[in-house]
Amino acid sequence: MELEENFARLVEKLGKAFAVEAQGAERHRYVIALLAVAEFLRDVRLPSGTFVDQLGRGVYADKFASLAAALNDLGDGIVRPVLLAEKVKNRIPDSTDVWLGRAFVAISLEALFKAGKKRAEAATYIEKKYPALNALTSKKAKCFQTAALSWYSVFTARRVKNTTAKKVFEVGRIHLESFSAVKPETEFLDLASRSLLQANQISLRLSPHS
Repeated sequence: MELEENFARLVEKLGKAFAVEAQGAERHRYVIALLAVAEFLRDVRLPSGTFVDQLGRGVYADKFASLAAALNDLGDGIVRPVLLAEKVKNRIPDSTDVWLGRAFVAISLEALFKAGKKRAEAATYIEKKYPALNALTSKKAKCFQTAALSWYSVFTARRVKNTTAKKVFEVGRIHLESFSAVKPETEFLDLASRSLLQANQISLRLSPHS
């Protein structure tokens, strides 16, 4: 019962931190959320015999609190080592969020292809239905349709460097292949819509006007 109450308090605090009407910069929201998780780990009492003991949970709580402090220090111009970008030669040009959005678009394209749509038709359909997805395109892109089809090409060719986005696409593709022989057209359209909704949510977060 105590565990459920502590978890309910955690969810409530997270809800307040990320509520649409909440005040403050996005970074501050994450500071509040991380501190809520740290507090939960310190306060919660697990049944005896569980893997994580009180000492271990205290260490984990301190880790979340330390990350919250590091994020908070950014407001004063202090950059802790944990938040420093790695210096790499072949830097991935776009963030994980951007590539995740592109992965969902690529999955949607494949679903639309299986539903019977041609390449250009599928890309046009996506842009008209979710214009906010333009936020996923680079400055060099001529138009969304061309960009979307190029994302599909690099994902299917396994040339995407972002491992998280690559995994999302691969899982989505496996899911498509698992029922491609038996599912009707409406099922492919439904899967495409669900993937596009996820891509659109990412795009709205990326948009400076959202």
